[in-house]
Amino acid sequence: MPDPSSAPRRPAGENEPSPEGEAEAVLDRPWIVRDGFFRLVIGYEQGSALLADHRLDADLAGLMEGAGIDSGPAHDALVHSFLSMNGEVHRRYRSLVADRFTPRAVEQIRPLVADLASTCAEGIQAGAVDVLAEFASPYVAAGTCSHIGMPVDDYGGLAEAVRQVGDASKDPGSRAEMLAAGIDALVSYARRALRGEVRLEPGRVGATLSEHVAAGRMPEDVAAVLIATMLSAGNEPTVNQIGLSLTVLADHPDLWEALGAGTAPIARVAEELLRFHSTNRAVNRKVVESLTLDDIEFPEGEQVFIGLARCNHDPNRF
Repeated sequence: MPDPSSAPRRPAGENEPSPEGEAEAVLDRPWIVRDGFFRLVIGYEQGSALLADHRLDADLAGLMEGAGIDSGPAHDALVHSFLSMNGEVHRRYRSLVADRFTPRAVEQIRPLVADLASTCAEGIQAGAVDVLAEFASPYVAAGTCSHIGMPVDDYGGLAEAVRQVGDASKDPGSRAEMLAAGIDALVSYARRALRGEVRLEPGRVGATLSEHVAAGRMPEDVAAVLIATMLSAGNEPTVNQIGLSLTVLADHPDLWEALGAGTAPIARVAEELLRFHSTNRAVNRKVVESLTLDDIEFPEGEQVFIGLARCNHDPNRF
């Protein structure tokens, strides 16, 4: 799926304001800047308020159209994606699969992913190692396949499509053909799985979706795109997040040792790593009903970006 932070202009710097000429302050409010054609919200309080406001909708399909992609597999996938749905439609389809994404559901596969982590780590020797290639990539791929309930061996035939979607989504305007090819391959595989041409593990996400499609509760297009999204967005960002988190831990060997010894609160550390250095830098929202926040007006129809990376480093909060 497209990375909103890359359109139409990639934010510069890791977590610093864009250089002069890239972004400019809007009025005298330190929580909103202009980046390219869009206004970028960088305040934690304001960003949180906008993300919770019913007057803004998710609109990834509209963002894609703004990049010049208004037809084809990539556009169709976003139209049928949970990431572009709002209101009652989103609630109805989400309710059908929500129980597959709860902490309890994830706990069911914890023993499996723990074994996967151990297996992937066994081959790593002391010294320099490419953690992404030798650990993160095979671990995440196997874990994602297990969550979906598809054969792990099938991932090898889909790895190139996952790579294409990941690379092209960073600049969909100039890599439209690559994005379309990757999405088409993933969605085609998902359709085969939903139709029973691929064996799906009972009780997992894929089997649940297949049952809903067969019963007419969910369109095949929506179910197939959800599986394709899990294969793409569930892999590359997670792999990269492991790498980013390890770079932070490498600068804090005391914390690394504490995690290994079991004396650090793993869940709290994981949450803080996601805040401090996340692969998800920004999300877009479309204003569907005009509103005013801290004396700044957001007119109906405007596309607004919430700069997650910047909000998560707001000095007024952190």
